Amino acid sequence: MTLKRMVLLAKSWRPRGMCIAGREIMDGQIGGWVRPVDVNNDYAVRPSVVNYEHPDELQLLDIIELDLGGHIPCDHQQENWSIRRNRRIRRVHKFKRDELEAVRDGDSDLWRNGSSSSIGRNNRVRYAFAKQYRDSLRLIHVERLRLTVYQDEHRDEKRLKGTFDHRGETYTMQVKDVEFENECKERDLGTYLAQDRYLTISLAGEFNDYCYKLIAGIM
Repeated sequence: MTLKRMVLLAKSWRPRGMCIAGREIMDGQIGGWVRPVDVNNDYAVRPSVVNYEHPDELQLLDIIELDLGGHIPCDHQQENWSIRRNRRIRRVHKFKRDELEAVRDGDSDLWRNGSSSSIGRNNRVRYAFAKQYRDSLRLIHVERLRLTVYQDEHRDEKRLKGTFDHRGETYTMQVKDVEFENECKERDLGTYLAQDRYLTISLAGEFNDYCYKLIAGIM
């Protein structure tokens, strides 16, 4: 068993549950990324496994403590740790948003560019290239984030994607942040502008020979 304290920087929907991730805090210093995963649920975290009382109240920038099992890196997702059943996440403090500037990955590109899906831009990496990376989470800052609510052609539901510029490249990718994705269902179709935002970008696991870049947290 390993007790870890971390600042929550990603809380996003994924098939079969949720993805949560953040930066570890050790002796008051910010360390590396940690992504708790449930190996018995296709790596998605279920509230019944995490066992916190009010999962909807767990917010980005919360500082939390949780019991984890072993370190289980997989391809580019080297940050993965197995989550222990029947252990409660404990909220211990709040991280200040203005402290994010000191911990962002500002000088990093968002992995490999040049491959785009039908609804995105620079939003995916071939698995053959992705598995060569040793990380799958980046915290960046953007001056402008264009959020587009659109109708999914294959499902009778609204979806949300975000467009932003970073290090001379333009990106459009799915927004999976829980709060923003829930809010988009109440909005009309169209594009909305957000300014001065920190984004947690996640490089997801393999799907049909690609790994997709997702906006997993917006702060």
